[in-house]
Amino acid sequence: MNFLSEIERGLKWPYPETLQKLADSLEIEVFELFKGQEGAEPDIAEYMKRFTKDMSIAIEESVKQTICNVQKQYRT
Repeated sequence: MNFLSEIERGLKWPYPETLQKLADSLEIEVFELFKGQEGAEPDIAEYMKRFTKDMSIAIEESVKQTICNVQKQYRT
């Protein structure tokens, strides 16, 4: 539950797979997670900015790990 609290407070951003699992458990579509409360408009631009940054970091880490793995294979 702590992770959900951190998401709500904007401290963490879940991976797309996590968003899908959350939406599935609530029996809603993923986009509905971003609708906000009645009468309140979420700052979608800020969410997307944060999401893009977090995904860039995740992709960069994945590429680094892949490069390391390839280098290890060629060294042995």
